[in-house]
Amino acid sequence: MDKVAYWLDIADYEYELMNEEQRSFLDAMTPMNIEARYPDYKSLLASSLNQDVCEDIMQKTQQMLQWIKAML
Repeated sequence: MDKVAYWLDIADYEYELMNEEQRSFLDAMTPMNIEARYPDYKSLLASSLNQDVCEDIMQKTQQMLQWIKAML
């Protein structure tokens, strides 16, 4: 098994350990990461964000970080 396949297996395993709220959060964040990499999508991404959305993202990110640290 190559390194990429190994880490994908680990990621799949960890994803299964997450609760539904954590999975939904990561699923919502994935398109933002992709869109941020492509200039054509930056304005679309920016228009979908406001202070409340950003505060919610920050709170959920902190919760996810705490969960990850607890799993180590």
